[in-house]
Amino acid sequence: MRDGSRCVSLKKTTGVAVAHNEEISLESLINQADQMLYVGKRDGRDRIVMCRTEEEQAPANNQGAQATTQAKL
Repeated sequence: MRDGSRCVSLKKTTGVAVAHNEEISLESLINQADQMLYVGKRDGRDRIVMCRTEEEQAPANNQGAQATTQAKL
């Protein structure tokens, strides 16, 4: 990205959590997104990491709510 005559480098790591029902509290949702942010930073930065609930996972994958989907930016 350019800022006048300077070239500015931007990097982004994002943690994402999605509520599919109203049973999860806002505080819990924010905590999940925060945890995923640190997973992304630990795993190499410049990525989006999404917290997946047990319902979203395939039946053969029984790793619980902390399984992640990562996309490198």
